[in-house]
Amino acid sequence: MKRIFFALSLALCLALACACGGEQDVIDSNISEIRIDIFEGRGDFFDVTIYVGKRESPYNFDGISEKLVDYCLINVMPAEELEEGYALNFTLTGGKFDESGTLTEDPSTGRFRTDIGKFYTGVTELNITLSCGEVVETVILHSKFDSNMIRWKDALAIAKENLVESFNAAYVEGVFHGEIYIRFINNPVMGEDKYYWFVMLRDRNGKVSTILIDSVSSAVVTKKIQ
Repeated sequence: MKRIFFALSLALCLALACACGGEQDVIDSNISEIRIDIFEGRGDFFDVTIYVGKRESPYNFDGISEKLVDYCLINVMPAEELEEGYALNFTLTGGKFDESGTLTEDPSTGRFRTDIGKFYTGVTELNITLSCGEVVETVILHSKFDSNMIRWKDALAIAKENLVESFNAAYVEGVFHGEIYIRFINNPVMGEDKYYWFVMLRDRNGKVSTILIDSVSSAVVTKKIQ
C-alpha cells in the first residue's frame, strides 16, 4: 500500500512539474523584448545612452511575438547643433565590443541613433568615440545593472503574480495569445539615479497590462491595466 501511495505521489509531483515547466516555456516563447542593461555616459559635447538586449524582428506591437534578435541601440544627444555637411561617426569598444559606423539623426528628437545588432554579456564599461567635422570626443559609459538587482526572470515572475488575471485571460484554449515586453529602465522624469524593471503584457484583443518593479527591493511601484 505504501508503495502504491509513493508511486501516485511521485506521478503527481512529476505532472505538476511538467505543467509548470510547460507554462514557463509558453511564456518564454512569447516574449517580444528583453532589455537587460543600460549604459550611460556624458561628455562635454555628447550625452550617450546605450540599450542592450533581445527583441523580436520585425518589431511590431501586435500581441504576437516573433523570433528574437540581439540589439545594441546607441542614442546620442549633442550639446549643441552639429556642423552641417558632416556625418556623426562612432567607434565603440569595451569587452568584446569593437564596432564602428555612422549614426542617423531623428529629426523629431534631435537625437542620433543606430543599432549595431549585437551585444556581449559581462561588460561593465564601454568607450565610445564620436566625431563630426572638427568635433571629436570619447565618452565613458557605465553599466547600470549590478549584482544587487533582481534579474529579468525574477521581474517576470513578480509580474505574473501581480497580473494573474491578465495572464490567465491571454490563454485561449490552452494557447497563449499575447506578447511580453521586459525592460530595464531608469526614471528620468523624477531625476533619480534609480532603475526599475518594466513588464508589459499585450494580448491579441488589445488589452495592455503593465507593472513597474524596483530592481533592488523587488517592490511593485505601480501597475496598470487598460
